Amino acid sequence: MKKIVGIIAAVAMAASVFAVDFSAGFQLKGNLFTYANGGDMSALDLNTGNSKDDKPFVFSVSGDRAGGQLKLFTSEGQTSNTAVEFDAQALNIWFKPFDSVRIDLGNTDIGLNVEHVTWWRGKTYGSDDWGYKATFNADAVEVALFLSANGTAWFSKTAGTTALAELALKASYNADFGNIAVIFDAKNKFDTLAFGAGYSGSFGSSSFFTDFVFEKGATNGIKFDVDYQFSADAIAVELYTGVWATDISNFSDTMAIPLFIKASYALNGGSLYAKFMSGKVNKMDVNDPFKGQSHNVEVGYDGNLGAISYEVAANYNITTKGFSVPFWVRLSF
Repeated sequence: MKKIVGIIAAVAMAASVFAVDFSAGFQLKGNLFTYANGGDMSALDLNTGNSKDDKPFVFSVSGDRAGGQLKLFTSEGQTSNTAVEFDAQALNIWFKPFDSVRIDLGNTDIGLNVEHVTWWRGKTYGSDDWGYKATFNADAVEVALFLSANGTAWFSKTAGTTALAELALKASYNADFGNIAVIFDAKNKFDTLAFGAGYSGSFGSSSFFTDFVFEKGATNGIKFDVDYQFSADAIAVELYTGVWATDISNFSDTMAIPLFIKASYALNGGSLYAKFMSGKVNKMDVNDPFKGQSHNVEVGYDGNLGAISYEVAANYNITTKGFSVPFWVRLSF
Protein backbone atom coordinates (compact mmCIF):
# COMPACT_ATOMS: atom_id res chain seq x y z
CA MET A 1 0.00 0.00 0.00
CA LYS A 2 2.91 2.38 0.72
CA LYS A 3 4.08 1.87 -2.88
CA ILE A 4 0.64 2.80 -4.20
CA VAL A 5 0.46 5.92 -2.03
CA GLY A 6 3.93 6.90 -3.21
CA ILE A 7 2.96 6.51 -6.86
CA ILE A 8 -0.16 8.65 -6.34
CA ALA A 9 1.86 11.37 -4.63
CA ALA A 10 4.54 11.38 -7.32
CA VAL A 11 2.04 11.55 -10.18
CA ALA A 12 -0.02 14.25 -8.46
CA MET A 13 3.11 16.32 -7.85
CA ALA A 14 4.15 15.97 -11.50
CA ALA A 15 0.69 17.03 -12.57
CA SER A 16 0.84 20.18 -10.46
CA VAL A 17 4.36 21.11 -11.61
CA PHE A 18 3.78 20.62 -15.34
CA ALA A 19 0.16 21.83 -15.43
CA VAL A 20 -1.35 18.65 -16.87
CA ASP A 21 -4.62 16.92 -16.13
CA PHE A 22 -4.43 14.07 -13.62
CA SER A 23 -7.10 11.43 -13.04
CA ALA A 24 -7.20 8.20 -11.09
CA GLY A 25 -9.60 5.41 -10.28
CA PHE A 26 -9.84 2.52 -7.83
CA GLN A 27 -12.18 -0.42 -8.34
CA LEU A 28 -13.18 -3.43 -6.27
CA LYS A 29 -15.33 -6.36 -7.42
CA GLY A 30 -17.04 -9.22 -5.71
CA ASN A 31 -20.17 -11.34 -5.28
CA LEU A 32 -22.81 -10.75 -2.63
CA PHE A 33 -24.11 -14.27 -3.20
CA THR A 34 -23.20 -17.25 -5.40
CA TYR A 35 -25.02 -20.52 -6.01
CA ALA A 36 -23.38 -23.20 -8.14
CA ASN A 37 -25.16 -26.13 -9.75
CA GLY A 38 -24.99 -28.94 -7.23
CA GLY A 39 -25.77 -26.86 -4.17
CA ASP A 40 -22.48 -25.05 -3.40
CA MET A 41 -23.15 -21.57 -2.02
CA SER A 42 -21.10 -18.61 -0.78
CA ALA A 43 -21.80 -15.06 0.32
CA LEU A 44 -19.97 -11.75 0.69
CA ASP A 45 -17.02 -12.74 -1.50
CA LEU A 46 -14.71 -9.79 -2.21
CA ASN A 47 -12.54 -10.66 -5.21
CA THR A 48 -8.86 -9.81 -4.72
CA GLY A 49 -7.73 -11.56 -7.90
CA ASN A 50 -8.12 -9.33 -10.93
CA SER A 51 -6.69 -8.65 -14.37
CA LYS A 52 -6.06 -5.79 -16.77
CA ASP A 53 -9.72 -5.66 -17.79
CA ASP A 54 -10.85 -5.18 -14.19
CA LYS A 55 -8.69 -2.03 -13.85
CA PRO A 56 -8.49 -1.97 -10.03
CA PHE A 57 -6.01 0.94 -10.06
CA VAL A 58 -5.66 3.32 -13.02
CA PHE A 59 -3.70 6.59 -13.10
CA SER A 60 -3.67 8.94 -16.08
CA VAL A 61 -1.79 12.15 -16.81
CA SER A 62 -2.40 14.14 -19.98
CA GLY A 63 -1.47 17.50 -21.44
CA ASP A 64 -1.43 19.16 -24.84
CA ARG A 65 1.80 17.48 -25.96
CA ALA A 66 2.39 14.51 -23.65
CA GLY A 67 0.77 12.12 -21.23
CA GLY A 68 0.74 8.62 -19.86
CA GLN A 69 -1.24 5.94 -18.07
CA LEU A 70 -0.39 3.39 -15.40
CA LYS A 71 -2.51 0.35 -14.49
CA LEU A 72 -1.86 -1.74 -11.40
CA PHE A 73 -3.41 -5.17 -10.93
CA THR A 74 -2.62 -8.44 -9.22
CA SER A 75 -0.53 -11.16 -10.76
CA GLU A 76 -2.40 -13.66 -12.91
CA GLY A 77 -4.11 -16.34 -10.86
CA GLN A 78 -3.72 -14.62 -7.49
CA THR A 79 -6.98 -14.87 -5.52
CA SER A 80 -5.98 -15.05 -1.86
CA ASN A 81 -7.22 -12.19 0.30
CA THR A 82 -4.44 -12.69 2.85
CA ALA A 83 -1.67 -11.00 0.84
CA VAL A 84 -2.72 -8.82 -2.09
CA GLU A 85 0.25 -7.69 -4.17
CA PHE A 86 -0.28 -5.22 -7.00
CA ASP A 87 2.17 -4.81 -9.87
CA ALA A 88 2.61 -2.15 -12.53
CA GLN A 89 1.57 -4.43 -15.37
CA ALA A 90 0.37 -1.89 -17.93
CA LEU A 91 2.25 1.33 -18.64
CA ASN A 92 2.02 3.80 -21.50
CA ILE A 93 3.73 7.10 -22.25
CA TRP A 94 2.83 9.24 -25.25
CA PHE A 95 4.08 12.51 -26.71
CA LYS A 96 3.51 14.66 -29.78
CA PRO A 97 6.72 15.89 -31.43
CA PHE A 98 4.50 17.62 -34.02
CA ASP A 99 0.85 18.63 -33.98
CA SER A 100 -0.04 15.91 -36.49
CA VAL A 101 2.14 13.11 -35.05
CA ARG A 102 1.71 11.15 -31.82
CA ILE A 103 4.17 8.53 -30.49
CA ASP A 104 3.01 5.86 -28.00
CA LEU A 105 5.48 3.73 -26.04
CA GLY A 106 4.55 0.76 -23.85
CA ASN A 107 1.10 -0.83 -23.68
CA THR A 108 -0.85 0.47 -26.62
CA ASP A 109 -3.69 -0.76 -28.79
CA ILE A 110 -4.81 -0.69 -32.38
CA GLY A 111 -8.03 -2.21 -33.68
CA LEU A 112 -11.39 -1.98 -35.38
CA ASN A 113 -14.80 -1.46 -33.73
CA VAL A 114 -15.93 -3.03 -30.45
CA GLU A 115 -19.40 -3.37 -28.90
CA HIS A 116 -20.45 -1.57 -25.70
CA VAL A 117 -22.15 -4.45 -23.90
CA THR A 118 -18.97 -6.15 -22.67
CA TRP A 119 -16.53 -3.61 -24.21
CA TRP A 120 -14.00 -6.29 -25.19
CA ARG A 121 -15.48 -9.68 -26.17
CA GLY A 122 -17.16 -8.51 -29.35
CA LYS A 123 -14.47 -7.36 -31.74
CA THR A 124 -13.14 -8.92 -34.91
CA TYR A 125 -9.67 -7.42 -34.55
CA GLY A 126 -7.75 -5.75 -31.76
CA SER A 127 -4.15 -5.75 -30.61
CA ASP A 128 -3.23 -4.63 -27.10
CA ASP A 129 0.45 -5.37 -26.59
CA TRP A 130 3.71 -3.94 -25.33
CA GLY A 131 5.24 -2.05 -28.23
CA TYR A 132 5.53 1.14 -30.23
CA LYS A 133 2.91 3.07 -32.17
CA ALA A 134 3.14 6.16 -34.37
CA THR A 135 -0.08 7.92 -35.41
CA PHE A 136 -0.35 10.59 -38.11
CA ASN A 137 -3.42 12.83 -38.46
CA ALA A 138 -4.21 15.12 -41.38
CA ASP A 139 -7.75 16.52 -41.48
CA ALA A 140 -10.07 13.51 -41.88
CA VAL A 141 -7.28 10.96 -42.47
CA GLU A 142 -5.49 8.99 -39.75
CA VAL A 143 -2.71 6.46 -40.25
CA ALA A 144 -1.24 4.36 -37.41
CA LEU A 145 1.78 2.03 -37.47
CA PHE A 146 2.26 -0.41 -34.60
CA LEU A 147 5.39 -2.48 -33.90
CA SER A 148 5.19 -5.06 -31.13
CA ALA A 149 8.17 -6.12 -29.08
CA ASN A 150 6.03 -8.91 -27.67
CA GLY A 151 8.62 -10.73 -25.56
CA THR A 152 11.50 -9.89 -27.90
CA ALA A 153 13.10 -7.02 -29.81
CA TRP A 154 11.46 -5.47 -32.87
CA PHE A 155 13.89 -7.26 -35.14
CA SER A 156 16.04 -10.29 -34.36
CA LYS A 157 18.67 -11.81 -36.60
CA THR A 158 19.20 -15.55 -36.33
CA ALA A 159 21.07 -17.64 -38.89
CA GLY A 160 20.89 -14.90 -41.48
CA THR A 161 17.13 -14.20 -41.13
CA THR A 162 15.40 -11.08 -39.82
CA ALA A 163 12.13 -11.44 -37.92
CA LEU A 164 9.58 -8.88 -36.76
CA ALA A 165 7.45 -9.84 -33.76
CA GLU A 166 4.35 -8.03 -35.03
CA LEU A 167 3.56 -5.21 -37.42
CA ALA A 168 0.13 -3.63 -37.72
CA LEU A 169 -0.95 -0.83 -40.03
CA LYS A 170 -4.30 0.94 -39.82
CA ALA A 171 -5.68 3.73 -42.02
CA SER A 172 -9.02 5.43 -41.46
CA TYR A 173 -11.08 8.19 -43.06
CA ASN A 174 -13.66 10.14 -41.09
CA ALA A 175 -16.42 11.86 -43.10
CA ASP A 176 -20.00 13.06 -42.69
CA PHE A 177 -21.31 9.62 -43.65
CA GLY A 178 -19.19 7.85 -41.03
CA ASN A 179 -15.75 6.36 -40.43
CA ILE A 180 -14.09 3.82 -42.72
CA ALA A 181 -10.99 1.93 -41.55
CA VAL A 182 -8.71 -0.75 -43.01
CA ILE A 183 -6.07 -2.80 -41.21
CA PHE A 184 -3.16 -5.07 -42.02
CA ASP A 185 -1.45 -7.20 -39.37
CA ALA A 186 1.57 -9.51 -39.66
CA LYS A 187 3.01 -11.84 -37.00
CA ASN A 188 5.50 -14.68 -36.75
CA LYS A 189 7.78 -13.67 -39.65
CA PHE A 190 4.68 -12.85 -41.73
CA ASP A 191 3.43 -16.44 -41.39
CA THR A 192 0.23 -15.14 -39.74
CA LEU A 193 -1.57 -12.35 -41.57
CA ALA A 194 -4.82 -10.45 -41.07
CA PHE A 195 -6.60 -8.13 -43.48
CA GLY A 196 -9.69 -6.25 -42.39
CA ALA A 197 -12.02 -3.32 -42.87
CA GLY A 198 -14.67 -1.65 -40.74
CA TYR A 199 -17.35 1.03 -40.93
CA SER A 200 -19.11 3.00 -38.19
CA GLY A 201 -21.70 5.72 -38.49
CA SER A 202 -24.78 7.27 -36.92
CA PHE A 203 -28.13 8.43 -38.22
CA GLY A 204 -30.75 10.05 -36.05
CA SER A 205 -31.13 8.16 -32.78
CA SER A 206 -29.25 5.14 -34.11
CA SER A 207 -25.62 4.15 -34.58
CA PHE A 208 -24.19 1.21 -36.46
CA PHE A 209 -20.91 -0.54 -37.19
CA THR A 210 -19.75 -3.57 -39.13
CA ASP A 211 -16.34 -5.22 -39.61
CA PHE A 212 -14.85 -7.97 -41.71
CA VAL A 213 -11.46 -9.64 -41.13
CA PHE A 214 -9.71 -12.38 -43.09
CA GLU A 215 -6.97 -14.27 -41.22
CA LYS A 216 -4.34 -16.33 -43.04
CA GLY A 217 -2.16 -18.72 -41.07
CA ALA A 218 -2.07 -22.47 -40.49
CA THR A 219 -5.74 -22.26 -41.49
CA ASN A 220 -7.70 -19.48 -43.15
CA GLY A 221 -10.36 -17.87 -41.00
CA ILE A 222 -12.92 -15.08 -41.23
CA LYS A 223 -14.69 -12.82 -38.76
CA PHE A 224 -17.73 -10.73 -39.58
CA ASP A 225 -19.78 -8.72 -37.10
CA VAL A 226 -22.50 -6.08 -36.94
CA ASP A 227 -23.63 -3.85 -34.09
CA TYR A 228 -26.73 -1.65 -33.81
CA GLN A 229 -27.48 0.87 -31.06
CA PHE A 230 -30.64 2.89 -30.54
CA SER A 231 -31.43 5.54 -27.93
CA ALA A 232 -34.53 7.64 -27.38
CA ASP A 233 -35.13 9.68 -24.23
CA ALA A 234 -34.33 7.35 -21.31
CA ILE A 235 -34.26 4.11 -23.32
CA ALA A 236 -31.15 2.60 -24.94
CA VAL A 237 -30.81 -0.73 -26.77
CA GLU A 238 -27.78 -2.47 -28.30
CA LEU A 239 -27.58 -5.65 -30.37
CA TYR A 240 -24.29 -7.24 -31.43
CA THR A 241 -23.81 -10.43 -33.43
CA GLY A 242 -21.60 -11.94 -36.11
CA VAL A 243 -20.20 -15.07 -37.69
CA TRP A 244 -16.68 -16.21 -36.86
CA ALA A 245 -14.86 -19.24 -38.30
CA THR A 246 -11.26 -20.25 -37.61
CA ASP A 247 -11.11 -22.52 -40.67
CA ILE A 248 -13.28 -21.68 -43.67
CA SER A 249 -12.47 -25.06 -45.26
CA ASN A 250 -14.20 -26.63 -42.26
CA PHE A 251 -16.72 -23.86 -41.74
CA SER A 252 -19.53 -25.75 -40.01
CA ASP A 253 -17.28 -27.25 -37.32
CA THR A 254 -15.33 -24.07 -36.55
CA MET A 255 -18.19 -21.58 -36.86
CA ALA A 256 -19.23 -19.41 -33.91
CA ILE A 257 -22.08 -16.95 -33.51
CA PRO A 258 -21.39 -14.43 -30.71
CA LEU A 259 -24.47 -12.61 -29.45
CA PHE A 260 -24.80 -9.73 -26.97
CA ILE A 261 -28.01 -7.82 -26.25
CA LYS A 262 -28.51 -5.01 -23.75
CA ALA A 263 -31.46 -2.74 -22.93
CA SER A 264 -31.31 0.01 -20.33
CA TYR A 265 -33.57 2.66 -18.84
CA ALA A 266 -31.98 5.81 -17.37
CA LEU A 267 -33.08 7.06 -13.96
CA ASN A 268 -31.88 9.90 -11.78
CA GLY A 269 -28.44 8.87 -10.60
CA GLY A 270 -28.20 5.66 -12.57
CA SER A 271 -29.93 3.20 -14.88
CA LEU A 272 -31.65 -0.18 -14.86
CA TYR A 273 -30.44 -2.70 -17.44
CA ALA A 274 -30.98 -6.21 -18.71
CA LYS A 275 -28.55 -8.07 -20.96
CA PHE A 276 -27.85 -11.42 -22.56
CA MET A 277 -24.28 -12.51 -23.29
CA SER A 278 -22.95 -15.54 -25.14
CA GLY A 279 -19.71 -15.66 -23.19
CA LYS A 280 -17.99 -18.62 -24.86
CA VAL A 281 -17.38 -18.27 -28.57
CA ASN A 282 -17.28 -21.65 -30.28
CA LYS A 283 -19.37 -23.81 -32.60
CA MET A 284 -23.10 -23.25 -32.14
CA ASP A 285 -25.33 -26.31 -32.55
CA VAL A 286 -28.40 -25.14 -34.46
CA ASN A 287 -30.44 -27.99 -32.93
CA ASP A 288 -29.38 -27.10 -29.37
CA PRO A 289 -28.35 -23.40 -29.21
CA PHE A 290 -27.09 -23.67 -25.61
CA LYS A 291 -24.98 -26.81 -26.09
CA GLY A 292 -21.31 -26.21 -25.33
CA GLN A 293 -21.93 -22.52 -24.78
CA SER A 294 -21.75 -20.28 -21.71
CA HIS A 295 -24.79 -18.03 -21.88
CA ASN A 296 -25.61 -15.49 -19.19
CA VAL A 297 -28.73 -13.46 -18.48
CA GLU A 298 -28.19 -10.47 -16.22
CA VAL A 299 -30.44 -7.79 -14.72
CA GLY A 300 -28.88 -4.98 -12.74
CA TYR A 301 -28.54 -1.37 -11.74
CA ASP A 302 -25.57 0.93 -12.21
CA GLY A 303 -25.47 4.25 -10.43
CA ASN A 304 -23.25 6.92 -8.97
CA LEU A 305 -22.94 8.94 -5.78
CA GLY A 306 -20.61 11.79 -6.60
CA ALA A 307 -17.15 10.34 -7.18
CA ILE A 308 -18.40 6.83 -6.38
CA SER A 309 -19.90 4.68 -9.13
CA TYR A 310 -21.25 1.20 -8.54
CA GLU A 311 -23.12 -1.69 -10.11
CA VAL A 312 -25.04 -4.59 -8.63
CA ALA A 313 -26.80 -7.31 -10.62
CA ALA A 314 -28.48 -10.71 -10.61
CA ASN A 315 -26.76 -13.09 -13.02
CA TYR A 316 -27.98 -16.51 -14.19
CA ASN A 317 -25.80 -18.89 -16.22
CA ILE A 318 -28.10 -20.89 -18.50
CA THR A 319 -25.49 -23.59 -19.12
CA THR A 320 -24.35 -24.34 -15.55
CA LYS A 321 -27.62 -23.23 -13.92
CA GLY A 322 -25.56 -21.14 -11.56
CA PHE A 323 -26.82 -17.93 -9.95
CA SER A 324 -24.83 -15.00 -8.55
CA VAL A 325 -25.18 -11.42 -7.38
CA PRO A 326 -22.02 -9.69 -8.65
CA PHE A 327 -21.10 -6.09 -7.85
CA TRP A 328 -18.35 -3.56 -8.30
CA VAL A 329 -17.60 -0.20 -6.68
CA ARG A 330 -15.31 2.43 -8.19
CA LEU A 331 -13.87 5.70 -6.91
CA SER A 332 -12.76 8.21 -9.56
CA PHE A 333 -11.08 11.58 -9.14
